[in-house]
Amino acid sequence: MTLKVAGAGRFAPKTEMVQLPSLKGTGEAVKLKRPDLVELFTGDDIPDVLSNIVLDTIGVNGKKNKKQDDFVITKENLPQLMKVLDIICVACFVEPKVTTDEVIANMNPDTYVYIGWLDFIDKTVVMDWALGAQFVKVESFREEAPGDVETVPEMQDVQPIAE
Repeated sequence: MTLKVAGAGRFAPKTEMVQLPSLKGTGEAVKLKRPDLVELFTGDDIPDVLSNIVLDTIGVNGKKNKKQDDFVITKENLPQLMKVLDIICVACFVEPKVTTDEVIANMNPDTYVYIGWLDFIDKTVVMDWALGAQFVKVESFREEAPGDVETVPEMQDVQPIAE
């Protein structure tokens, strides 16, 4: 077999359409990508709580230390948790993009959403989705199929293939 050079598109992040709780009933969703955990770890001013959450999620030495839902929110770690939620949302949102700069969001309202405009529950759903947790059921949507889609009839009276 002759090898060929892979196109740049092969390395593009996979995205999913996710309907956030604030978008329920609107028929709208956002496009998200899973964050690069190494990139999150190497960013500036990363709270310790993020490191702990990620390490608990992926496990150490191939074993998970504890379930992620064992994480307890306290008055002391809430500010760090809020910062973590913002970092993860900025890393995950593809469309619309999320920014920490409200001026940019106001100047480009069709492209950017200011992080402060997102609901807390939406941020937690994005974090759970990003880290692969199962806390909240997140609805993912495939891209719409082109053209009309027909209903597949029920399989009744199907005879097995004779051997």
